[in-house]
Amino acid sequence: MTLAKRDTLIKRAPGIELDLYHLERVAGCLDTPAAYGIRLEFLSLEMTLEEQLSFINHRDQILAELKDVLQAFVRKPTYKESVKTVIPDMPSAGDVVGSLFGSKLVACKQCREVFRVNTLASTVFAHASLPTVVTCPDCGKKQALPSES
Repeated sequence: MTLAKRDTLIKRAPGIELDLYHLERVAGCLDTPAAYGIRLEFLSLEMTLEEQLSFINHRDQILAELKDVLQAFVRKPTYKESVKTVIPDMPSAGDVVGSLFGSKLVACKQCREVFRVNTLASTVFAHASLPTVVTCPDCGKKQALPSES
């Protein structure tokens, strides 16, 4: 396509950003690691060993970047130097052992905040048949603790 024809096409599309690719530019784009798979799939141009390695390396880099971005969005439990301690709302009989031998760390199922559950032996016997229920000190969500056997 001549330069004059390119200018004519651009002038016929006022207000539209037009970017025309010359055949040589298209070939240059297809000869990059990101496009080797497209070239193979649609043009049936097989990859050399070096191109295969570059393609796999490029794909692995993109996957690693995606993993980093996703991990930034997923909030993991944070372990702080000072962990809040809560007493169960409804302790179970199994908590007698917990109260005698210490407490346990729990991650909230909603906000993922980590807090310590400490029980009082005096409150256990009133609710011996019920599961242990605790309230997250940050978000206020109530959750049952898994029973320990």
